[in-house]
Parts: sequence; C-alpha cells; structure tokens
Amino acid sequence: MLDAKYDSTLVTYLLAGGGTPVSFTDEIPPNSRASYSMGAKIPSGRASIMVQSLDGARPIMVERSMYMNNRGGGTNTIGGFSD
Repeated sequence: MLDAKYDSTLVTYLLAGGGTPVSFTDEIPPNSRASYSMGAKIPSGRASIMVQSLDGARPIMVERSMYMNNRGGGTNTIGGFSD
C-alpha cells in the first residue's frame, strides 16, 4: 500500500472531435511535480486535459505546457483548484 501522503490522481485526455477519452492514474507525492507527454498516450491529434484528485485529501495545482518546433517555442497555462 502506498503512503497516505501520496495523492491518487486521474489524468484524462479528451480528444478533439469526440471519441473515447484516454485516462491513466498516478500517485504523486506532496510538494512535488509530475510531467506527462501527451504524445506518449495519444500519438496524433489534439486533446484537452482534465486532472482530478481521486482521494480528495489535498488540493492539486495543474499547469499545461505546450511546446512546438522541438521545444523552440511554447505556451504555458496555470490551472487552479476548487474545494
């Protein structure tokens, strides 16, 4: 069993134009960050992302970085959390 300090997190990619969402879970330690490559889960196309805390014990903060031209340019959007 994992330490209760970890947050069980569900990451879901919502595909542009519909289709079956692609989801996976991860265990993230407090005061840390995790990075995921959308290309590893969705080889082509576009998607939005939804990140949820499964245990609800602690809020999580999410940001979405998008890179182009082999990381020669990009954007970043900071998310938020709700109680």
